Amino acid sequence: MSSSITKAEVNALISAASAKLNERITRLVSRCDALETRVADLEASAVEEVLFQDAGKVADFDLGGMGEVEPRQGSGFIEYALSGSQNRSEVIIPDLAFVEGERIAHEFDLYIVGGYTYGRPGAHNIFCQFKSDGDGSPELALELWDYAGDDGRSGGKGLWVAQDGNRFLAPISEGAWHRVRLEVGASHADGSYAVFLDGQKLDERTGVPTIAPDADHAYLKNGVYRNGGADPGPCVLRQRDYVTSRIIR
Repeated sequence: MSSSITKAEVNALISAASAKLNERITRLVSRCDALETRVADLEASAVEEVLFQDAGKVADFDLGGMGEVEPRQGSGFIEYALSGSQNRSEVIIPDLAFVEGERIAHEFDLYIVGGYTYGRPGAHNIFCQFKSDGDGSPELALELWDYAGDDGRSGGKGLWVAQDGNRFLAPISEGAWHRVRLEVGASHADGSYAVFLDGQKLDERTGVPTIAPDADHAYLKNGVYRNGGADPGPCVLRQRDYVTSRIIR
C-alpha cells in the first residue's frame, strides 16, 4: 500500500520550515544587535587606572599644609571640624602630581554634619580642590555655599563649583552620605572638568584652565578650607572611600 503527498501539503511543510527559520534568524539578529550595543558601550566608557584608594584613614594621607586643625580619625571616615574663626583642616592625596594633558577622576563620600556654616562671596568654603603648586587660589574647587546668587535667584544652598567664578550646582542634604566625583583635564589653558553628585552629572566645562599659568603641576586636597574670620561658626564634614584614578580613555 503506497501513500503520496499532495502539493498543498508540500507547500505547508515548506511554509512551516521557513517560518521557523525566520524566527531563528530574527533571534540571532536581535542578539547581534545587543552585542554590538554592548561593545559600543564598552568602547565609549572610560578606562581608569586607580592611583590612590583609601577607606578613610588619616595616617595614609599627607598632612603638610593641613592648617591649624588636624583632621580627626573617625570610625571608617575622616572628620574635618572647624569652630569659631578657624580656617583650615585638610589632607593632601599623597604622592600624586598632575601635569598638562593628564585626565583624572577623584571621588569620595561626603557627609555634612548638621549646623554647618556655609560660605558665600567673600567667605569661601572649599571641601575639595584641584590645587596648583605654589601660592594662590585653586583654579578649580568644590564648595559649600548658601547664597541666592548675584541676581537673587540663580544660587542656592548646597554644592557650588569655583572655576572662573562661582556657580550653584545642586542642593545637598545634611546628615546623609553622598558620593562626589570630580573629573579633571589638567591644563594651563585648555582643560576641562565634570562634577557628579550621587551618580548624576551636574556640570561640565571644556576649554578652561585648571592649572595656574605659572604652576608646574596640580594636586588634590580634601577637607575644609574657609575664611573663618569673615564667616565664623562650626564647619564639620566627614569623608571616606577616596578613589583617585587616571582616565586612560
